[in-house]
Amino acid sequence: MHSNLKGIGAATVLTLAAIVSACSGNPGSTSSLQGTDGTGTGVTGLTPVMPPDAPPGITNDSPMARPASVAWTSARAKRCAFFFDPDKLRTNYLAFEGRQPGQDLAKVTSTYDNTYKLILAKTSSDEGYCTEKRTGDIKADLNRHLGGDFAPNLPKPTMVANCGMFGCAKPEGKIQSKEFFADQDRKRGY
Repeated sequence: MHSNLKGIGAATVLTLAAIVSACSGNPGSTSSLQGTDGTGTGVTGLTPVMPPDAPPGITNDSPMARPASVAWTSARAKRCAFFFDPDKLRTNYLAFEGRQPGQDLAKVTSTYDNTYKLILAKTSSDEGYCTEKRTGDIKADLNRHLGGDFAPNLPKPTMVANCGMFGCAKPEGKIQSKEFFADQDRKRGY
């Protein structure tokens, strides 16, 4: 019976070694568990992530950035009960686009209207959406647009760590209070 237990123990060790090897991508290596920089954090890469209220698939470099940005600001300002006329802003903006050479006004109008509806729908159910920081950002963009400056100012993606199957680990023995509070602020939209 003693020899059977040794056989089972050896099989278990070999199975665990095979699992670790398969997870790492390199036989005999645990780099995916330790992270690519060897710190033990488990980070395997970074992925750009847009805020949930951002127009999907549109950045400031996109040809449709301007109508999406103005509509994004207008919808967010309406959601946060800013005192302005969203229809007048739309009319003034589309008149501006109509004066631009080579603009496809039908496409601009469609992008504006679809973005406005989408952002308003996304933000309307979030009770904590209108934070102090967010309303300050909206106010700055809205004032620019009401003044005739329609330059796009869409949010830039934030880089989020890919942590693999086992997640990201914190360095042992250290409490990362700044990271904890920064994470709490991000969750609240600050």
